[in-house]
Amino acid sequence: RRIPRNGKKLKVIQATADELTQHEARLDLVQNPIWRQ
Repeated sequence: RRIPRNGKKLKVIQATADELTQHEARLDLVQNPIWRQ
């Protein structure tokens, strides 16, 4: 079986998207207490 060249790129893109989502979630956690005050 041949591994498609795009396979690794897609995994990297997915991992980056997951990291961005986690980063945004952290920002929300940091900002929420400020907005609640």
